[in-house]
Amino acid sequence: MPQAELGILFGASGSGKTFVALDYAFAIARGRDWRGNRVKKGRVMVIAAEGGSGIGKRAQAYSDHHGFNLSKVENFRTITAAPDFLNDDDISEVIAEIKRHGETALIVVDTLAQVSPGANENTSEDMSRVLANI
Repeated sequence: MPQAELGILFGASGSGKTFVALDYAFAIARGRDWRGNRVKKGRVMVIAAEGGSGIGKRAQAYSDHHGFNLSKVENFRTITAAPDFLNDDDISEVIAEIKRHGETALIVVDTLAQVSPGANENTSEDMSRVLANI
């Protein structure tokens, strides 16, 4: 994946999107090749808006499987709340939290539906605003 302003990982419910995103995120945070591709090490922020309470268990399972100490990964942070990306105050809080940790190479938003409550994902007005705020 090239460095870009915005990318979207999509698929059917239950298809493993979060684990793919975590796999990629940990590769960047640890500076390890991802699926045979070079990776530039950098800080990662995961906004675990869907199932935020379970992100720790998923991250621990991932680190156990790959044999590294999760507590030693300094470049990986999470936000376990579900900010509303249609709400300027929520966006300001997210930006402040990200900036508090320094320059960030990757921000994962999981899921788009959870950070856009009440938005009609079939209208360009709502989704344009959400995507612009992301």
